Amino acid sequence: MLGVAVCLALLANCTKSHPPESALAHALPAPKNGSTMNLPELDELFHEDFVIVTDVRKLPESVQVSFCNIEKCNFVGVKFDMVNPGEAMSTDYRIPGIPNKQLRFAALNDHSAIVFYKWGGYADQLCVTAFDFREHTSWGASLKVFRVNTLDDLRTAISDRQFTQWSPSDRS
Repeated sequence: MLGVAVCLALLANCTKSHPPESALAHALPAPKNGSTMNLPELDELFHEDFVIVTDVRKLPESVQVSFCNIEKCNFVGVKFDMVNPGEAMSTDYRIPGIPNKQLRFAALNDHSAIVFYKWGGYADQLCVTAFDFREHTSWGASLKVFRVNTLDDLRTAISDRQFTQWSPSDRS
């Protein structure tokens, strides 16, 4: 009996830790030159419940396409070009075939996504892009703080306005 209870508890936890792929798999990607979320909408989105993903292969296609519709992609000749946490990335020293973006984590739920990543260059930047697939809006910025490792850290940085928001012309 105890074994059954443990198995059921583990199964419940496993289903909670998987990204909500089914809902986002059918979401329409955020359009190029689409609407930008305003700050109250952003604050609301950031305080929703999310599942954390740290593997770019587990990002639903709608998130990858949305990211490339909004941010600069195709650094190494592929549409979605980002490496996993801890993998080598290009910086101001370009490594042939290696992207200049490294996923820190993505936060996913049934209708929105937050992609937190490092952008390599002369001076690496921590960047965040958020998508609301219900409203077809997005938002992006580079952070002014560097000690961000968790979603709670990121929420604090956003609520404290420790970012430089990108304008739509910066993001294409």
